[in-house]
Amino acid sequence: MALMIPRVVHRMWFGTKRMPDSYRQYGQAWERLGYEVHTWTEADLGPLINDDIFERIERCGVDVGGGNPAVGVAVQRADLVGYELAYVFGGIVANTDIEPLRPLDDLLDGVEAFACLEQGEFVSNALIGGTPHHPFWRAVIDRLPVRYEIAAGQPMNEQTGPHLLTEVYRMRSDLVVFPSWVHCPYLYGDMGKEGRPDLWETPQPPYCEHHWGHRHPELLED
Repeated sequence: MALMIPRVVHRMWFGTKRMPDSYRQYGQAWERLGYEVHTWTEADLGPLINDDIFERIERCGVDVGGGNPAVGVAVQRADLVGYELAYVFGGIVANTDIEPLRPLDDLLDGVEAFACLEQGEFVSNALIGGTPHHPFWRAVIDRLPVRYEIAAGQPMNEQTGPHLLTEVYRMRSDLVVFPSWVHCPYLYGDMGKEGRPDLWETPQPPYCEHHWGHRHPELLED
């Protein structure tokens, strides 16, 4: 077997909020592990396949974790753009609140497209990836406008996030889905375990720690 997914990590930071220092450090951690890292802003984007939905999101900002709807716009736009980055360029697409703990090479050996479970039943979009132009990510991109209409007025996880990925995954067989502990050793309701590996109940040391940063205090300030 061989590593087919490029060792490139795509991260996104949209909106007017300043990126917290901890998130910058997570990007540096990817680099220390030998990954090429690209952090995308709105200014870096060319034409998008779902450009019309990208624009509509700004007019329909959603609340995130009881926080600021403007943060919701940025997060949901990152959902949409992440799928397109995975499809067009290939590599790994990681939320900025994902801290890498060890390289993913052995995990991704022979894998052409991947994601991880979240809360046991949904396919998460916090850490995804694939080879360039993999058909699974094109299927997600094509399904996104339909799902956006079907789930109009619902939370972003139902419109453009895990519910969308889960729906497409159930119709196909070309995505490798890893267990949640790979990137998420605790859920958002267990933030007392943040940074506490001694409290993580995982079968192996996780590859990443998802810090559930949509509740970061710097992002919730007006």
